[in-house]
Amino acid sequence: MLEYAGSQRAGLRAEREAPRLLSVARSIDWVLLVGVAALVVVGLWGIAGVTKFAVPSDPSYYLNRQILYACVGAVVLVAAAPIDPDLYRRYWRAIFVGTAVVIAFVLLVGSAAHGSTRWINLGFFTFQPSEFGKLLFVLALAGMLAERQRALTRWDTTLRVVGMGLIPVLLILIQPDLGTALVYLAALAAMLYVAGVPWRYLAVLGAVVVVVVTGVLWAGPAAGVNVLKG
Repeated sequence: MLEYAGSQRAGLRAEREAPRLLSVARSIDWVLLVGVAALVVVGLWGIAGVTKFAVPSDPSYYLNRQILYACVGAVVLVAAAPIDPDLYRRYWRAIFVGTAVVIAFVLLVGSAAHGSTRWINLGFFTFQPSEFGKLLFVLALAGMLAERQRALTRWDTTLRVVGMGLIPVLLILIQPDLGTALVYLAALAAMLYVAGVPWRYLAVLGAVVVVVVTGVLWAGPAAGVNVLKG
């Protein structure tokens, strides 16, 4: 992951005859980039249809807003591309703590809507920390896993990574925001798989997830204990 990307970028820097921008362009996963761009286009098409009658005076109101956000994201992507992935690996602890603190902060000063507190209003801009945290969460976990690559065959290392990953998940569940929490859990599972955690560990963790889901969705309600909100 970050270890591989950092090594690849370092190798590209060694090619003194190639301009820096060319080196960065060659290090980009273009298949992934095109896939993301396609998802954005499909998303814009969906928003255009779903929100066409949401604002009668301006049928393209939400579409224009989303196009603006997509453009801002593209600018951020271009700005972030030249950054060496080793930087994320070195400062993964600061990234993780910062992400967790901001997600926890929303519980104190966030704006409540539809029974949950997820947003922070800065006056000129309203944002949902858990959305930005998705990317930072993956970067922090990648740095942690790269740092412990040789110890991933040990059960205690896997449990430590899972424990760290569950911190923002629990903070998001408190908001409550089940959907986003599940996205974080899926990202955690994918990171463990890609990092090379032994299958027997993944099987045990999967069994635990099945037991928890069964308890929350079936056994708990049958006993009169409802964990999920309506």
